[in-house]
Amino acid sequence: MNIVPWRRNSGGAQLPSVWEDWLRFPAVPGFFGEFAPTTPAVDVIDGEAEVTVRAEIPGATKEDLTVELGEGYLTISGEKREEKKDERKGYVRHETRYGSFTRSVGLPAEVVADEAEATYADGVLTVTLPKTPQARKRSKTIDVK
Repeated sequence: MNIVPWRRNSGGAQLPSVWEDWLRFPAVPGFFGEFAPTTPAVDVIDGEAEVTVRAEIPGATKEDLTVELGEGYLTISGEKREEKKDERKGYVRHETRYGSFTRSVGLPAEVVADEAEATYADGVLTVTLPKTPQARKRSKTIDVK
């Protein structure tokens, strides 16, 4: 049994029109251009003494960002507004994009909430979360025999 119904046209099989439209515009890097999704890319780095979370949030200011530490997770939220204006002889192009985002990530270890620090520079938010003494002791190297 076919999952996707095929229709016959001129003796040959064809994809339904919804799939034709999708395949005509493949998801390639940069496809969305200036209207790319606003959810930030996030890296979680589990170090020996701390957990570091880095989020790429170009176009925001530190006043636009909120960082919340929950039980086992970190939530980054904020708003971004971008305006682009291009004036050339014969035309003016003015585009505005505005939106809010929220991104939560699970933390790989217990952290000391009172010692957490966040910095924002050059479009990158860096949150440093020191691990609890118990979390630091949990890792152990095992000899391979």
